[in-house]
Amino acid sequence: MGLQQIHHDGCRDGKQGDGYNADAYYHQGEMAEEERDFTKAESCYRKALKVYERQGDEDGIFYTCFHLGRIAEEQGKSAEMEEFYEKVLMIDESWNGEERKAVRCWMRGMDAEKDKDFVRAEELYADALEIYTNQGNGEDAADICCYLARLAEKKREFGKAESWYAKALAVYEKQGDEEETADINYSLRRIAERQKRDKEGV
Repeated sequence: MGLQQIHHDGCRDGKQGDGYNADAYYHQGEMAEEERDFTKAESCYRKALKVYERQGDEDGIFYTCFHLGRIAEEQGKSAEMEEFYEKVLMIDESWNGEERKAVRCWMRGMDAEKDKDFVRAEELYADALEIYTNQGNGEDAADICCYLARLAEKKREFGKAESWYAKALAVYEKQGDEEETADINYSLRRIAERQKRDKEGV
């Protein structure tokens, strides 16, 4: 999982009020998500979101809803995923932060992919990847590489898929992320099998 940068300073103006509590829940959610404890992560993010919404904190709402959407996606809860992503896209378009641009490209890429507009999806994912790469954000860049790899698989562009997976794999191996590494190695074996069957005309 990406987006691990700290978006809130945890204790604003030295006061441990609502802002502090929301940020604490947010960071607990990040840690649980990183450990793939999605039940705990969702609970923490929802607590944070409740406070951010009460405060009208659009920055907090933006990132928390994005994380909740990612968790819903991991759990196959498509309706919840779309609900949270829609909230993110409704946040003021005038925000110009590069990372927010990357998030929007990422989500719009997923929408385009769902609509089977693979050309547009690839363009949007590539835009997000460029931003993350320029920021030196290797983890989110690796996540985007996986999206590009899966998209290439759908298009039966297996060589391209292998290339994208290899780029992501290098990051996950460097981080010692055994689960993501195992997932990618499984995907690479699956691609190799598909290519073998294609050559054999099976």
